Parts: sequence; structure tokens; C-alpha cells
Amino acid sequence: MGVLSDKTIIDAGSKLAIISGTSACLMSSSSNLFFIPGIWGPYSNVMVPGFWLYESGITACGNLLNSILENHPFYDKLSGRTLIEKITNINEIIKKTNYFLYVQDFFVYPDYHGNRNPLSDPELRGSHIGLTLIKEKKDLIKNYVATIEALSYSIKHLISLMNDHRPEKIEILYLSGGLTSNQIFIQILSNVLQIPVKVLNEGVLLGSAMTASIASGRFLTFEHSMRAMGNLHTLIFNPSTSKKKRIYYKKKYSIFLKMQNDQIDYRAIMKLK
Repeated sequence: MGVLSDKTIIDAGSKLAIISGTSACLMSSSSNLFFIPGIWGPYSNVMVPGFWLYESGITACGNLLNSILENHPFYDKLSGRTLIEKITNINEIIKKTNYFLYVQDFFVYPDYHGNRNPLSDPELRGSHIGLTLIKEKKDLIKNYVATIEALSYSIKHLISLMNDHRPEKIEILYLSGGLTSNQIFIQILSNVLQIPVKVLNEGVLLGSAMTASIASGRFLTFEHSMRAMGNLHTLIFNPSTSKKKRIYYKKKYSIFLKMQNDQIDYRAIMKLK
């Protein structure tokens, strides 16, 4: 509720909130009732009265990025004492490059801990295509960027399903949680989705404050509370207008879907009667 608030809930159906951290939770509300295969819900009046809630998620998100970095042989050689400092330094390097070219021939499927949505398949696992014996900084950055891309494709997969089965299309994403501090993640996410991403660092806390304002009688309805207390988004990331990048991400997304289907096929082939 706090993440979606920007002084209006009239167009709530066009918004998607993501609370990103160890995992990622995607939440969207609509005044319309419909059903989306692989997406949880609809739940009536559970977040905002008069609206249906639709929910989905990614099992491993921020913790997957951390694991990719911390388990790479070059990790200890990165400048910075903490993981946050090392990520900040990596991101500064990436900002100065055409980072998507680092991973043109490298592909990651990110369901290391199973698929929460849309497949609800706890047995799916992560995979990489394009591994080499090189273990230097460039290889670490390649793994890092490709994993960010893969997580973005997972989110795109969920949004595409939503858009295929609902009257309103998702036109903007509101991001809260730990990954709001990672600008490379946010920009790649916006590029992949081709929609703006608004950032709110403490959206969950704001939602709690809005709920408290109703309970205390400060506001009569959630709509009043959201209009009065919302609009705290401090940053907005817009998608790249580069035609080359749009084509690149479209092709990589098709490979992401193929990697998912291929893994399911491999399991069927190896199933012992």
C-alpha cells in the first residue's frame, strides 16, 4: 500500500509494486475481478477496501546476487571491505561501460531455489550457459550483470502473464526494499520491462504508518490516507530508448524462456519409470 501510493489510487490497476530483498514479492490491485494462471489471488479487500489483490514472487532475488558475487574467485580481490562497498564499486565500473555487451553470449537462468510463480515448481534450479575458465574481474562482472538480467526476465515473465489476462496493462513499477540501493539493477529492470520504475526506500514502513493512521482515526479511509501520505517516491528510472538495447533484451528474454522449458524437458527425459 505504501509502495503504490502517489496521492491517487484511481489507476491502481496500471501499477505494480515490488518489495525486493532476499526474495521479491510482486503485488498489484485492481477494482476488476479476473483470474491469472500462475498468479496468486484474487484476494478481496485484503490490502485496500474495494480492490482485488494479485500477488506473485521470486524465491531468490537479492540473496542470489549476493551468492553469485561472494562465490566468485575474484570476490576477495574487489576493492571495498563489505559486500555493499564491493557492489558499489562494481556498479561504478559498469556505469562507464556498455555493460549489456559484457553478457551478449552469456545466459543465466535464476531459479536456484525453485520457481515460486508462475510455475510453482520447487524443483527448478539455476543454470548458466557460456562458462569459461577465466576467473578475473571481467568474468565476475559478467556473472553479476547476467544474473541481474535473469531476475529482470523473471519479473517480465510475470508481468507479461498479468498483461495477457487483465483489462489494465501494467504501465509503471514501484520498487521498495533492499534492491532500491542498486541503481544498476533498477536501470536494467526498467530497460527489460520498457516501463518506468519509481523508487521508494521505505514503502513497507509507509504502509504501516498509513494503516496506523486509520486505526488512530487520523484518516477515515485508506484512500484518504494514501492521498495525504503518499507521493514520497524520490527517484524514477526510465527505460532506455536505444533500439539496439530493446532488440538485445527481447532476444535474451526469448532465450530465458527457452532455458526454462529446456530444463523441464531435461527432467522429463531423465525420469525413470
